[in-house]
Formats: sequence, structure tokens, C-alpha cells
Amino acid sequence: MSLPTFRQAYAFLGPLKGKSSTFLVRGRTANAVVSRFILGCLSAAKLNIAVLDTSTFLGTNMPELTDGLPKEFLQKGVIEYLADESDEELSLAGIIATEASVIWIDDMNAVLHLLSSGGQRSGIHRLSTFYHTLSYNARTNNTIVLGTVYKPTFGTATAGIAKRSLPKLSDLQISAELRTGEVVFRCHEMAGWPAEGFVAPLYLEERT
Repeated sequence: MSLPTFRQAYAFLGPLKGKSSTFLVRGRTANAVVSRFILGCLSAAKLNIAVLDTSTFLGTNMPELTDGLPKEFLQKGVIEYLADESDEELSLAGIIATEASVIWIDDMNAVLHLLSSGGQRSGIHRLSTFYHTLSYNARTNNTIVLGTVYKPTFGTATAGIAKRSLPKLSDLQISAELRTGEVVFRCHEMAGWPAEGFVAPLYLEERT
């Protein structure tokens, strides 16, 4: 599979440095396409990454998503999982303490679910505290914080709070739209991308 170039990676990642960003994706196909592109950009930019894979999506699809990426990039990366029976606060604290250039939370819907044992409002509050700490660290250290939010959950009756709150936890809210042969990233809060959005070719075949 082909990979993003350094120039493309620089143009995509530059406006994200020093900020936290939430990528809004419509289902797992879109998440796979977006994840493949982001991983390719991080590899081209030679940035080390720490991933909190709460839904095991990235880990399960890692061979496909990392096909062709340099071994050095993959060996320096760290991926952690947050199981239902684990100490969630300890795992989140470990991600905050990491010295990686990029922290990636996939996905925030799953994190909210795991933190909502005391109710969804309690979960939103705990997730907000966690993400605001990540945002502060990003600004202080000029690092990148990425989060994934699935759009489909917004249509359920229990997703009202999440619909209003999850994307707003980050500095930037970025939509990802799949079109024929390309993916378009749009962010109204950012001036660093073209007005019509950042357009990238598909580096992963769309799933049927």
C-alpha cells in the first residue's frame, strides 16, 4: 500500500501541534481509513506515538493499518488497552504521563462508557478532566492529542449528553468524510487547512 509523503504529513499535522483534536467518524470503515492516514503521517514525520485503544479496534486491525510502515516507527510506538475490570483512572494517568509526541485515544465513546459507572454525567465529568489535562500538556509541550468519536452513537436516546459534550472536550473538532477515492477532513476552528478542507487520497481500500 502507498503511504503519505513527508510534505503531506507536515501539512496535515502542523496545525494539530500543541492542541487536542477530536475526529468524528461515521462507523468503523471511516475509522479505518482515517487511522491508516494518520498512522502514515505520523510515520512520515517520524513522531513516536502512545495509543489508548479502548475498543481494541486499532489492535485488532493493526496488520492492515500498519502495512508498509517502517519497523522503527512501529517499535517505538506504545499501545495500551483499557479492560472493563481494570483501574481506569490508573490507565488514564499512565497515558497522561507518557513522553510520546502524539497521544491517541480510540475511541472516546468507549472511554465514556467505562467511566460512567456512576452515571453518564459523572462519566462526562471524569472524561472532561482527563482530556483537559491532555490538552494542557499538548499546549505546554507542543505535542499532539488525538481522539476518535463515532457519530452513529449520537442517534440513540442515551447519547444526548455524549452528542453535545464529547466533541467539545477537545480544542479542535474535525469531521472526516469519505468520498470516492478520497477522505476530506474539515475543521471550522482551524485556519491551517484549505477552506474546502484537507483532502487526502485513500491509503486503505474501503470496506464493503
